[in-house]
Amino acid sequence: MTRKLRNELRFLRLYVVISIPVLALLAFAAVTNRANPPYFEEITVERINVVEPDGTRKLVIASSARQTEATIGGVQVPIERTRPAGLVFFNDYGDEIGGLAFGGDRTRGGQHLAFDQAGHDQVLTVVNREWTDDQGRRLRTSGIELVDRPTDRTLLDVLALMRELEAIEDPDERARARAQIDGPATFGAPRMFVGRTAEGHATTVLMDGRGRPRLRMTVEADGAAGIEFLDAEGNVVRRIGPDTQ
Repeated sequence: MTRKLRNELRFLRLYVVISIPVLALLAFAAVTNRANPPYFEEITVERINVVEPDGTRKLVIASSARQTEATIGGVQVPIERTRPAGLVFFNDYGDEIGGLAFGGDRTRGGQHLAFDQAGHDQVLTVVNREWTDDQGRRLRTSGIELVDRPTDRTLLDVLALMRELEAIEDPDERARARAQIDGPATFGAPRMFVGRTAEGHATTVLMDGRGRPRLRMTVEADGAAGIEFLDAEGNVVRRIGPDTQ
C-alpha cells in the first residue's frame, strides 16, 4: 500500500468519524425544531402567506401596499383599485373566496367580512360603514347582507362584459347596450339586509330576485315599529303597526 493510498484512507476514516455525529446532530435539531417551533413575543411584517405543503395559498394577511391579488381559475381578477389591508381566504384551487378588510380615515371608512360564491363575488357580508356627510354629521350603517349571484358565469365574465360596455364611446349607444342587459341575472341582486340604517333605525329588508325591497320591518330609535309590504315599484301597499287589528 502506497503512502498516498494510506493518507486517503486515513482521511476517509476521519471524514466518517466527523460526519456521523454532525449528521445526527442536524437530524436531532430538525426533529426538535418541529416539536418546538420558534416562539416570538412580537413580529412586525407587511405580509404573511399561509400555504399548504404543496404551496397552495390558503390565507394571506397583508397591508394595503402588499395585499394579494384575487384570482379565479388561476387568472388574476382585473381590479383597478387599491385593495385594503386585511385577510384574504382561498379555496383548494387557490381562488379567493372571501376575506376581512378594514381601513379608512375620519371622513370615510369601515370594516368588511365577506364570503364569496365560488368563482364569483361576495354573497354574504358583515359590514360596517362610517362617513361624514356634507353637513358634517357623522353617520354609520352596519349589518348583514345577502346577495344572489349568477351560477352560469364567473366574475371574470362579468368584468369582461363591463369592459366591453365602457369601450363603447357613444354615450347613447352605451346606454342602449346597458339597457339590454338583465342586471340581476348578470351581476346579481341583493336579497336581504339586517342591521342599522344611517338614520339610526334597526331594520330587516327582504328583496325579491331582482333586488327590489318587498318587505321591511323597522324599529326606530324612539321605539316606533312597523312592518311594510311593498310592490315592485317600491310603493308601500300595506303597513302593520302596533295598533293594527
